[in-house]
Amino acid sequence: MKGTYEGDKFVEKFISEINNGNREILNNNFNNYKKIYAVKVNEFIHSKVLEKKVAAKSDVIICEGSINKEELKKLNYILELNHIKDFDLNIIPLSGISIKLKESKKYTYSKMGASIFKKLFKTNLLAAGASIYINEKEKRKNEKILKGWGISEKEFENFYENKIDDFNINDIRKLKKIKSLSNHLIKNQIKNTLYLQEFIFQGKHNFEDPFFASYLYNNKGFKIVNLNNYEFNVTTGSGRSKGNYTIVIKAAL
Repeated sequence: MKGTYEGDKFVEKFISEINNGNREILNNNFNNYKKIYAVKVNEFIHSKVLEKKVAAKSDVIICEGSINKEELKKLNYILELNHIKDFDLNIIPLSGISIKLKESKKYTYSKMGASIFKKLFKTNLLAAGASIYINEKEKRKNEKILKGWGISEKEFENFYENKIDDFNINDIRKLKKIKSLSNHLIKNQIKNTLYLQEFIFQGKHNFEDPFFASYLYNNKGFKIVNLNNYEFNVTTGSGRSKGNYTIVIKAAL
């Protein structure tokens, strides 16, 4: 839960309840540990794919240890990553928790630019197809779309002429079919590839444990991440007109 004041407060409320001794909120998870504490992931974490520090998938991690109640009270029961060392806490493996704001209607699970998409899907052809403009007024921009995804017009034509009857890159009806097919193929590939599901919905393979999400907390309570429960849509990011080309995976609620 990154980027909003309300979201940050929701995360801190979750943390303070656990650190005040409310373990019921964890729905019987971590019962094998005597004393546990919730710790806020308040720093950027190294991304294996981007090779730089970015916001992790987990908002909270769970640690084991023993902290004096007065010390906790001084901190308003909010622990952050630096407190792990300060209080000699032990990080519990696979304890990363993704927090979703109760009032949220749609979640963005992942936003992929050209370099990430290509690493995950081996080619940017589907991303380019999903990003094209499908109206007469803007179809001239499709040349820039292909360039932005690192795809030549010849590559694009060779790929889609085998999938679209009577392929014509300038025909609006064909462009609509290309876009629809591309979204469908991206979605289908995600649904049928465990690695992609784990990367997109958990942050696994991108972050080290516990900075990928093993658990989810939202308006439906606290639960272990179940990849079969994710309903999602494939769309483009909002920066297309400015040359910022991304494929976005959003929750379908």
